Amino acid sequence: MVGLGPVFKAPDTVTGPTVFCKDAGAAAPDDALKRAKLLADAKAAASVSHAKIATLFEVGDGEGLLCLVFEFTPGDTLEKALNGKPFEVRRAVEMAVQLVQVLGAAHNRGRT
Repeated sequence: MVGLGPVFKAPDTVTGPTVFCKDAGAAAPDDALKRAKLLADAKAAASVSHAKIATLFEVGDGEGLLCLVFEFTPGDTLEKALNGKPFEVRRAVEMAVQLVQVLGAAHNRGRT
């Protein structure tokens, strides 16, 4: 679900915590097949629970808009962490291990 649209940090006006809202509506405004795939991906993402995966709290779908509401996870973006240069080998390996663990959690839930 990367690259769907802009991401906004906002307070949840009902429960209070800060959340990330991803505007996915622009990715498939009039394409029913693409929209159905986005919703299926959102359902799959919501079924995986892992410390390194932001929890998907809600999918807002109405009036041609599609918004995904995720748990706020503080930290830098990968682009900012890279700061225009490659990671040291040790850091790259640490991140690769984390990625494999996350993919393993998704795979164990039947998501590939």
